[in-house]
Amino acid sequence: MNKVITIIILTMSILNAWEINTHRAIDKETLDLLKEEKSNLNTFVKNTNIAHHTYADEKFSGYGSYTYFDYIDHKKQQSDGVSDWNQTFNGAYNYQDIIEAGSILEDSMYSDGLFSGDGRFNNHFYDPQHGGKGLTIGFGRRVNALQWTTFGWRNSYNYEQAILYYDMAFSEASPERRNMWEAMMLVSVGFILHMVNDMNVPAHTRDDSHPFHEPLEKYMRGGEKGTEDIGFYVRENSIRDHLNIGAVNEINKYDNFAEYMITEATYTSTHFVTENTALPLKSYDNNATHPNANDVILGELQQLEYGLTKGYYISKENGQKLAIHLNSKLLDLLNDLTNLIPPITASFDGDNSVLEENGAFLVRRAIANAKGFVEYFFRGQIEVKVTNDGIVVKNISNPNRVKETDTITFKKEYTQRNDLSTIDGEIQIYWDDEEGVRHALLEEPHKLSQDLAPNEVEIIDELNQDQKEKLINHHITVVYKGVIGKEKSVAVDATVTKERDTTATLAFYYVYNCAGEVAGLKFKVYTTTNGESKLLYTREFQGFYLLNREPNSDWIIKETSLFKDENLYSNDDTTGVWEGKVLFESSDKEEIKQLINQQWSPEIYRFIRVNRGGGWGGIGSTGAVIGSWGSGDGCSLPLITYSVQTARMAPISIDQNTINSILESF
Repeated sequence: MNKVITIIILTMSILNAWEINTHRAIDKETLDLLKEEKSNLNTFVKNTNIAHHTYADEKFSGYGSYTYFDYIDHKKQQSDGVSDWNQTFNGAYNYQDIIEAGSILEDSMYSDGLFSGDGRFNNHFYDPQHGGKGLTIGFGRRVNALQWTTFGWRNSYNYEQAILYYDMAFSEASPERRNMWEAMMLVSVGFILHMVNDMNVPAHTRDDSHPFHEPLEKYMRGGEKGTEDIGFYVRENSIRDHLNIGAVNEINKYDNFAEYMITEATYTSTHFVTENTALPLKSYDNNATHPNANDVILGELQQLEYGLTKGYYISKENGQKLAIHLNSKLLDLLNDLTNLIPPITASFDGDNSVLEENGAFLVRRAIANAKGFVEYFFRGQIEVKVTNDGIVVKNISNPNRVKETDTITFKKEYTQRNDLSTIDGEIQIYWDDEEGVRHALLEEPHKLSQDLAPNEVEIIDELNQDQKEKLINHHITVVYKGVIGKEKSVAVDATVTKERDTTATLAFYYVYNCAGEVAGLKFKVYTTTNGESKLLYTREFQGFYLLNREPNSDWIIKETSLFKDENLYSNDDTTGVWEGKVLFESSDKEEIKQLINQQWSPEIYRFIRVNRGGGWGGIGSTGAVIGSWGSGDGCSLPLITYSVQTARMAPISIDQNTINSILESF
C-alpha cells in the first residue's frame, strides 16, 4: 500500500503545459506548413520584400542591451543544458526566426521581475468555465491570458501593439527604424502564437497552476530535462514524423482575434482534464465542470497487483482517452471519507497511452489554430498599380483563408462598439529617396470612397504633376490602415507595378556600305518605354534588300543600290532612326504575346553577283542586270555587276529570352 500512497502524493502537485521546446516545435511546424501553402503569410512576404531582411541586431524592448536572440542565448547558458532554453538558429535571423524567437521569449521573466515566479508566464491562464479567470495561485503579477494578449498591461508585444508596429514598419521614415518596427511586429506574432498555443493546454484552461512538471508536460517536452526520445522531443526529424500526425491541413477560421483564444480554450477546457481537476469525471451533476461523468464512459477494468484495478475514461464524443482510472478498496474508502481523491490521470506503471493520445490530438489542434491566427493577422492584402493618372489599389485578399468575405473587406468607416468612436479606412502612398528615407506622397491620407470587398478597386487620381513624377521615378510603398472585417488591421504593397507607356517593335532596317549604299538588312526587336528605346535582339542579313509595296501597286525596289560584302557599317545603332520596314508594332501585351511567337518570313529581293570586272556583265539566269558601279568616290570599290531575283528569306524566330525581355517591359 505504501506504493499506492506514494503515487498519489507525487502526482497531486504537477500539471499539464507546453514547455518552450514544445512551443517552438508547434510554431515552426505552423510556419513551415504555411510556406508550403498558398497562404496569406506567403503573400505578405512577397508583397513586402522582407524574405531576406535580417533582425539579428534588433533589441528586446525592456531587456537592456540584449537582442532577441542574445537573450535566448543568455537563458540557455543559465539553464544547465535543460532543453527549454537550449534553442539554436541557423544564422539567417529572418522573418521565421524572429517569429519563433517570440514564441520562445513569451516564457521570460518580467524585465523588472521581483522574484523567479514573477514573469510573463503568469498571464498564460484563461478558464472559460469559470468566467475566464486567470491564474489564482501564486504571488506573481498577472491578468488573464485574453487581457494580456489583446491589449497589454505591461505587455509591449500584445495584439493591438502588433497592429501598430505593422503600420510603422512600412510608414516610418528611417530605414533603420522600419527594420526595428518590422522586428517588433514579427516577434509580437511569435509572442501571440505562444499564447494561442496555450489555449490548447488543459492546465491553462482549467486554472491548474504548475510549479512542477506534471506527466503530460514532462512527457511532451522529452522527460525531466528534455533529453529523452519520447513525446514531443525533436532532434533532427520533423514533429509530424515524430508524433506520426502527418501534415496538418486544417486551419481554424474565426472572424475576430479573441475567438482564437476563447473558442479553443473552451474546447480544451470542456474536453480534457488535468490530474488536479479530474474529480468531475466521477460526477453525474450536469452543473459540474466538463468533462464529467455524463461526457465519458469508463472502459473495462484491468486487475493489477496489490489489489488495484485500472481503466480508462474515454470521451463519448470522439473515443479519445482522457484519463486513467486507478482504484482499490483503500482508494474507495478514502474517497468515501473525503470525496477529494480523483482518479490518477498520469502515467502509471509505464502506461503513457493517455499522454501520447492527448498530446498528439492537442498538438494537431494547436497547429490548426496557430495557422488560423497567422492567416488572420495577415488577412488583408492589396495589389497596387501606378498609371499615368495616379494609382489603382485592388483588394486581393484570399477568401479561402478566412471565415467569410466580410472578414477581408476593407471598411470605409467603422464604429467601435466599446466607445462608439469611428475609424476611417485610409490609404497613404510613400516614396523613398536616394538614401532610402521614406516620405508621404499625400498631404493627408486618402479616405476610402466605399467599402472595399475582395477584387474591388479604389482609384486615387487627384495628383499634381510633381506627385505623378515621384510615382514614376521612385520606389513606392502603399499602406492601408483601418478596419478589415471587424477589427483594425493593415495591408501593404511594397512591390508596386508601374503601368508604363510601352511599345514593342519588330522591324527590318537597311545596312549601308561606306559609300552610303544599301548593303543589307538588319532585323531588330526593341521596346520603347516613355520615349526611351531598348534594343533586345538584332540579326544582320547581308545581300538582302527589302521590298516596298505601294498601295494598289506591284512590289517595287524602293531605290536602286549596289551591294558590297566587305566593310559594312551602320551610321547609328539607336533604334528608330533607320529607314526600313516595320513588321508590327503594338502596345497591347496580349497581342504581342501572340505575335512574337510567330516565325517571320517576309518576301524580299535578293542581290545576286554575276561577275567581277569592267563594263556591263552578263545577264544572270535569275533576273535582269539592274546596274553596275565602279570606284571613284573614295571607297576604292571594284566594278561589280548584280542581278536581282525574288526570294523568300528563311524563317526568323525570336529566342525565348528575348520574348521574356519584351514581356517584362510591360
